[in-house]
Amino acid sequence: MTTEIDGKNLSRVLRELTRPFLDEEVEWRVDRTTAANNGRPPRAYLLAYLTLRGVQQRLDSAVGAHNWSNQTQVYPTACHVGIGILIRKEWVWKWDGAGQRSMHGDQADLHQGKAAVSDAMKRAAVQWGMGRHLYDLPDTWVDVSPNYPKGVPKCRVVYVSDRRRNIRGYCVAPSIRELQADLLGVEDLVRDIADPLKRRHARVEVVRTKMGWAHPQQDPQSLILDALEAASAIPAPGSTPALPNWERPGVRSLRALSPDALKIASRRLSDWYSNGELIDQIGAYGKWRTAQAQATYEVPGESPTPTSHAKDPRNGGPKPWGRD
Repeated sequence: MTTEIDGKNLSRVLRELTRPFLDEEVEWRVDRTTAANNGRPPRAYLLAYLTLRGVQQRLDSAVGAHNWSNQTQVYPTACHVGIGILIRKEWVWKWDGAGQRSMHGDQADLHQGKAAVSDAMKRAAVQWGMGRHLYDLPDTWVDVSPNYPKGVPKCRVVYVSDRRRNIRGYCVAPSIRELQADLLGVEDLVRDIADPLKRRHARVEVVRTKMGWAHPQQDPQSLILDALEAASAIPAPGSTPALPNWERPGVRSLRALSPDALKIASRRLSDWYSNGELIDQIGAYGKWRTAQAQATYEVPGESPTPTSHAKDPRNGGPKPWGRD
């Protein structure tokens, strides 16, 4: 959570604020349906939308609960909501509005007002860049089945009830992770993997894929191996991202890493990629390794012997990517 938004962290905060929402952070609603025809099941057209709670949680996590506020202006037939964010000690506001929905019942006025405030705040969130990617989703027509789908996350199951066409059942919304994978960060793509070890392996694989590097089984010299070695190296005391230094080399095999070491290395790879410094970190580590090797070769009175690294596959350790 951000303590104060200033010129140093503004870009990072806005990037986190506008990060695409994931499957479990959005909801889907049925816009319209078509009846069964010529043996084809009934179909539903789905729309993805933000939830008010999702907007609030994103603001809390991205800018900090104490760095944002909202204001509401209610009119007879509409409602305006503004979201303000405290940037460089000044409030910056963005507004949008929504009309009153037509509702019925004993508390129709109350529900209409709450719905209008919710809709207006979600529209104001879009003004800040939240959820804009949902407008880029392709048309979503899906089949309706009378049976509840199995093996599908609950967040993607949509209940359909169209009395006019006598359609009732369930449909499965598409995965935003799959449709907009190119927009999502490393952590977004692995967050739904429950098993920690599989999630860490997947994190490394996502970085490799996003960088366009070959799989080590196709290319034993793939840059992902250099990246893994740099990320698994032990930093020296006082080392910083701007001035990195290492105490001990890393390894070029996933199998050579303990679960905890893999957690640290995969997180570093994710952070380096997200911050745009992956190539720089690999280069800095490569220079350090070269300097270490030269220092070993140049010891007076000793024959040139490269630095030994028991777990390096080049010295008899596990092969790249744990291949047998």
